Amino acid sequence: MGSEAAFVDVTRVGVGNGRLGATSADLQWTATLGVQTRLDLTPAQLEQRVLNSARVKATVTRIVSEGIMNERACRECTRQVLNEMAATVKPALLYPLGLGARQLLRNLYRGGINVNKDGIERIKTALKSGPVILLPTHRSHMDYIAIQFAAVANQLPVPFVIAGDNLNFPIIGRILKSAGAVFIRRRFGSDQIYWAVFTEYLSLLLQSGCMLECFIEGGRSRSGKSIAPKSGFLEVIAQLVLEGVVPDVTLVPIGISYDRMVEGKSFVRELLGNSKEKESLFGFLRAAKEVVKLHLGSIDLAISDKFISLRSYLGMCKHQLSGPSAKRSRALTLATLSYTALYEADVATVVTASSLVASVLLTSRTRGIQRTVSNLHQRVSRPRLLMVFAQVVIDRVTQLVEDLKRRGARLSHLLQTEPIALVVDGAIAMFGRLVTLRNGVISGYWFAESLELGIYRNAVIHWWVAEACVAVALVADHRHRNLDFGGKQQSHGVSRSGLLERVRFVSQLMKTEFVFKPTFNIEENFRDVTASLIAKRFLGENSDGSLCVDERGIKYFSFLCMLIWPLIDTYWSCCMTLMKLPKGAIIDASALTAKASVEAEQFFYKGEVAFYESVSTDCVRQAFKWFEVKKILLAQPVIEENKASKASQLLRLGPEYEPPGGKGSCNERLKQLADTIAEYRADAPQTQRRPFSLASRM
Repeated sequence: MGSEAAFVDVTRVGVGNGRLGATSADLQWTATLGVQTRLDLTPAQLEQRVLNSARVKATVTRIVSEGIMNERACRECTRQVLNEMAATVKPALLYPLGLGARQLLRNLYRGGINVNKDGIERIKTALKSGPVILLPTHRSHMDYIAIQFAAVANQLPVPFVIAGDNLNFPIIGRILKSAGAVFIRRRFGSDQIYWAVFTEYLSLLLQSGCMLECFIEGGRSRSGKSIAPKSGFLEVIAQLVLEGVVPDVTLVPIGISYDRMVEGKSFVRELLGNSKEKESLFGFLRAAKEVVKLHLGSIDLAISDKFISLRSYLGMCKHQLSGPSAKRSRALTLATLSYTALYEADVATVVTASSLVASVLLTSRTRGIQRTVSNLHQRVSRPRLLMVFAQVVIDRVTQLVEDLKRRGARLSHLLQTEPIALVVDGAIAMFGRLVTLRNGVISGYWFAESLELGIYRNAVIHWWVAEACVAVALVADHRHRNLDFGGKQQSHGVSRSGLLERVRFVSQLMKTEFVFKPTFNIEENFRDVTASLIAKRFLGENSDGSLCVDERGIKYFSFLCMLIWPLIDTYWSCCMTLMKLPKGAIIDASALTAKASVEAEQFFYKGEVAFYESVSTDCVRQAFKWFEVKKILLAQPVIEENKASKASQLLRLGPEYEPPGGKGSCNERLKQLADTIAEYRADAPQTQRRPFSLASRM
């Protein structure tokens, strides 16, 4: 794939010089849009087709026969569900909306909304043979606007976007529906009517050759990392393909990256345990007032070159979709498909300068980095004095850029064309309040600010997570044997089998944190990673086949470890929280998350946890998902107030992890797990410096 694909800024195509030139170009651009949907049905015809379909009729008949509802009420319910759900695309409205959006987005995102042109052409080709579904990563509410705008600007059909009904609030909801939003509940539960109407509506859209868009992660990622995908939407689409309603559907993974996020402050509030602010017209207007003052860099929409034919994929798994275990096999197949699509979107995502700078800042041991005055000549028309970072930071970003090029990552335009010193300085300027300059030292990013910086770092962390697992395992092995990591004793190697077992534990611990390739094999991955580290001369190989740390790898291993140590600290802290639960305790999942986050913060201020990022409620929730997978925590029956409500989850410790009883007692298995996790943690700092002996070698 690489970074050589041509990206085009869709907000500036054809823009002339000067204000009048830009306005004239915008008007000409609007006149040539040619907005289309491919759905040639009026709202009345659509309602007639859906409500009189065999699927919906059969559902109504079944509900009436079961005495749940009479036929008239059932019909009215189906009509109401469809009206709430269905998009009402109005091309006449999209022309002025497109004009206004182009001008607004150009001012907000001065780096542009950039999309790879080859991806657009491949989508156009795919649409000739059948419907297309876009599967983007979900980072911001701006995702909707950016993709809709890019599609219309490139003469693609208006995508019908599967969106949460939380956005269907007065005025804005109607505008969004006119632009292609399909509002659905977060959970359908056992609502037969809702399932039938939704399935039939999608069937009509696909049969018409429409383009759909769905964020398979569900909600926006607050952490910057991709979150486990939901397969419910793809299950409905797969059912339609298997039924022969549509011959095939092309799935298109898309990675979205931002130089600066609109929701940064609100995400941090949520990561610190505050409730999500409900969407409303007042909230929208208030946010819009703040946003128009910002300069947010760029949005990069990277269309993957790994398109997926759903029929071909299901055909490869056909033997798994029949027989007595067909239902379970089908669920596993669709889950694997969801992870495959999201993995490809991650790989396609453009790496931004802000992500790399945040990564370097958060993997530095000190509370501040000295800025220096540099006379920058390279690629600058007139030499000028420029305040830039210490050379070590510029060097580190340069090294990361070169490393990503070797891995085939897509790099932002700035990283490909501008001097790194300028790029770093620009990224820091864009971070604004997240970092402060005091007496020539960049500082102020250690506590709450580190959570927001972490959002940008996490956007690229997947490129190094496999190597990070090996690095953490290496440090843990050296610590276990009382060896100085990278010191004079570095010739004392670790056996491959011993290191593999440690890597296996770390990888399992990180299982719910990252979207790994579905075909991930720990042994093959371990061989590939160690071979790569040896080739880079970061690892050495002794005559007996054991592995040893090369002095040249110390800084790199420090960087790798500090990418995932905050997460490991969270798992340890959560384990400590579970050890304090009384025997037989049943606790609400949200309350447990809040309790664990508070205790993690206490550990941080007492100096027992090295990273403030570890208090994040998102990290805590992910950790408890891992404890559920391991059956350490068990979910209790769900309390559901109504079909549309968000269910509360109750959790309790598994029988083998219950405390023996008595005040202050704790379960021995939990204690052993906490001790094992502790082997892989960072050494807690004794001061407010970032840790510790290993990082001090940076």
